[in-house]
Parts: sequence; structure tokens; C-alpha cells
Amino acid sequence: MQIILTIIPYLFSFLTGYLLLELIFSGKRKPSLLTHCFLAMGLGLGTGAALTFLVYVLLGGFSQTAIAGVHLGAVLILFMVLQKKDGPTMFRSGRERTFTLSDGLSLIVLLLFFIPVRWYADIYPQGGWDAWSVWNFKAKFLLLSGQQWTNIFDPVLWRASPHYPLLLPLTVVWGWTLPQSPLASGPQLVGLLFTLMTCGLLLAALRDLTKNPLAVIAPLLLISLPFFVLLSISQYCDIVVAYYLLASLFCLAKTFQGDSRPYACLSGLFLGLLSFTKPEGLVAALILLALTAGQFLFWAKPKNTTVRTQIALAGIVGIVLGFIPAAIFQLFFSPGNQTLINGLSSADHPVTLYRLKMIFAFLGAELIGEKWGGLWGLLGVAVIVLIRSAFRKEIRLIPLFLTLYMGVVLFYYFLNTYFKIEWWLQVSLHRILFSLLPAFLLWVFYALAPDTE
Repeated sequence: MQIILTIIPYLFSFLTGYLLLELIFSGKRKPSLLTHCFLAMGLGLGTGAALTFLVYVLLGGFSQTAIAGVHLGAVLILFMVLQKKDGPTMFRSGRERTFTLSDGLSLIVLLLFFIPVRWYADIYPQGGWDAWSVWNFKAKFLLLSGQQWTNIFDPVLWRASPHYPLLLPLTVVWGWTLPQSPLASGPQLVGLLFTLMTCGLLLAALRDLTKNPLAVIAPLLLISLPFFVLLSISQYCDIVVAYYLLASLFCLAKTFQGDSRPYACLSGLFLGLLSFTKPEGLVAALILLALTAGQFLFWAKPKNTTVRTQIALAGIVGIVLGFIPAAIFQLFFSPGNQTLINGLSSADHPVTLYRLKMIFAFLGAELIGEKWGGLWGLLGVAVIVLIRSAFRKEIRLIPLFLTLYMGVVLFYYFLNTYFKIEWWLQVSLHRILFSLLPAFLLWVFYALAPDTE
């Protein structure tokens, strides 16, 4: 019974996301059912975390009634708006929404490959190091601390990274809202859910962008890699970053591919949720915002000023709404990074040439390491072979982002001399690559598709 009460909130999240997508795509060309569902779950979970955060901010702590009430209210409001707007046809699978036999077979294959992932998660039920010290700790603190919940941002808790945003802990708390005694398996359920969502969205995105039934190979490469599965079920936030980054890139690709206002709005929403995951997510969101603005102003279609303005306004609406939780957190709650020393200005911990050499040497060793099963090398060869199509106009945003983001990450490793570089690289670099891997696969498999221009 307890596990059912834990699952019910996430079913509400799916319904919330589904209805939001119905509203955003109202009267417009709709995505396939496969795409719609895997976007809906992520949008719903992000919206749920934002609503839960709003309860904490306004009421000063955990309130089971208020959290459940705002979620139920959101579903009812969306349902009534859609009923008034679209009438009783709102849930019909017609009106340009498709679910083909190939979609169904690909989904079945993916779910079959996911079964061992579920078993593997039981071998590692309490998650990994950061699950204990950061993410699950914060979820328990938010649930049990009452009116003292803001103590979680006390710099004395620097080992728990008080400057990290709260999307993942709030998602776990939402799942704990109904049970009288929250299950220890709650974080495990969330980790499995985001793993399935990431693989499923990669499948749906590639099928949508490329129309190629072999798109199922990309997510199968992920869940066939033991090291990827290990990090996925470790209950860290990196799989959450991976999902929202993938969703943002997919929606941006659809925006530039088809001049879509709904996808422009969605890309803004997902970028905002990405910024509420981790500091790395915020950096990624800001880089993507800058690149998107540049591409929209200088390279993107359409030439029609009115249509460009409408797409830009839709994107701005999504950005403003999506960034609200992260903006509130950064302005009013984050104590700032307690583990930062600027090595460029510090006399005690200066940057060194050795540190720079170690970063690039470790990156090279990591990319060819056995734990990745040669996947990064294979993808690197694929990029070389597909060099022309991989950098064509409609796809160049992805490699530009990957390059800039890795540049910022490596520079931060060099700049911040608080930690010994050998230890820091050993415990964190593989997680950066892990969060980028689904996006990298999206890029490579998207490059295999014919140029639509």
C-alpha cells in the first residue's frame, strides 16, 4: 500500500505534464504520442517540484495538505481550461497525433532492456555517496525540518552543497507527501523514473527528428552500458540534468526545424527546469540561451518578421515561467558556493601548469577508459565520418553547446583550487560526461538523418 501511495503523486505529475502539453499545443501540430508522453512526465515532475517549492516559500515549511492541494488544483484548472478551449476531443489521439506500430515495437524493446536496470537498482538500494550526503539528505531535511527548512542553506552544511538547487529533493518530497511513513525506496523510484524517461525521450526524439526506426539503437547503447546504469541508479542529480538537457535540445531542434511556437515555449520551460537541477544545469541553460539567441538572430528560419516575433515571444514566455524557481532560489536562498577558491587571485592556492596538464590528461584517459566500453571512442569516430552533416545549420547548436559547456567545465576545474585536482577529477568528471552522453547520442544519430534544408 505504501508503494502505491508513493506512485500516485507521480501519476499526478504525468497528468499535469500531459495537460500542459495539450494546452501548449492547442490548435497546433501535435507531437507523436511517444514524444508527448516522455515530455509530459519530465514537464510534470519539474512543475511538481516548482509547485512544492512555492508551498515551502509561501508557508514556511512542509504542508501535506497544501502540497497535495496545489497539485490537485493545477490538474483541475488545466482540465477545465482545456475542456472550455477544445471541448471533449482534447484527449483524442487524432488531430495529427500518431502512434505507429514501429513506435510500439521500439517502446517494447526499450522496456525489455530496462528490466535488468530495475533489478540492478535493488543491488544498490540506498544510492551512492552524493545520494547520502546531498540529495537524499536534503529530501529528508525538507520533509522533517518543519519551519526550520531554510537551515538547509546554512554554510556550516557545506558538505551537503547548500548552494545546489532543489528540483531533485523536492521531487522526492512530492512522492513522500501521501504515505504516512515515507518509503526509503522513494529516491530509488525517482532515479529509475528519470533513467527510463531519459532513454525513452532519446528514442522518441530521434524517431521524431529522423523518422528512422533504428533510432532505438541509441537508448539501447545507454542501458546496455553497465557504468551508465550504475550512475543512473545511484540516485544522483546527474540523470536529472541529463534528462532536462536532452529535452531542451530536442525542443530547440524542433523549434528551428519547423518554426514551432509550442516547441519554442517548451524549450524555455525545460531550460528553466534545467537551471533548477544543479549549478552545472544552470551553466548549461545559460549557454544554451546565449547560443539560441545567436542562432535565432543570425541563422534561423523564418525570414517573416511576424512569425519570428511570435516564436520569440513564445520562447520568452517559456523562459520567464521556467526560470522562476531557479531565480527565487538564487536570489533569496542560495548561500553561494562554499567550496570555491579563485586560483587566479589566491596566493595560498594558485593555479599551476601542472593542474592544467592533469585536467587534459585525465579527460583523455577518462574518454578511453574501460568503464565506458569504448562508446566515446566510437562516437568520436562517427563524428569524424559524419563531419559535414554533423555541423550543418539545423544541427550545429548541439556541437557548439557541447564544446562551450565542456570548455566552461574544464576552466572551472582549473580556476577553483579548493580541491586537489586529482581527487576532484576522479570523483566528478565521469559524472559530467554521463550527463552529456544522451545529448551526444542525440547529436550523432541526428547527424545520420538527411539534411532537411
